Amino acid sequence: MNIELKNSRYDPAYDSDLAVVHRVIEELDTRADDPSRWLVSSFDLETLNEFHRLRPEIPTAFLTSRTPEPGLSLAVEHSHSAWHPRWEDLTPELLLAAHDLGIRVNVWTCNEPDDLERLINWGVDAVITDAPDVARSVRDRLR
Repeated sequence: MNIELKNSRYDPAYDSDLAVVHRVIEELDTRADDPSRWLVSSFDLETLNEFHRLRPEIPTAFLTSRTPEPGLSLAVEHSHSAWHPRWEDLTPELLLAAHDLGIRVNVWTCNEPDDLERLINWGVDAVITDAPDVARSVRDRLR
């Protein structure tokens, strides 16, 4: 289950106190689920780092757009377990570099069968999609 913490410093309602982190932790603490089932992600590195500091047992992922290389470096530098680049920004070389560094790569938001097939063949760890039926069909066909 990917839980995205929506908190952007470019948004007029930016939560500089990071209260969203505490609210999500409070909610997760009420669950009996295994924390490894969750993956908490955010475009805001400060928000994500605070969550990771408070709940290091829950995997975290840094979401990026535009230039992907700095995002991968920051995910590694801040000990996040995954990196979520925009699917169009990923290259096979970046995927290999991330995997060599022990970082899982989950791309967003890919919906077209040909693009899904290419990414799956490259070896991405997961695809965030608006078309799960299409993604499942492509995955099952490639097995």
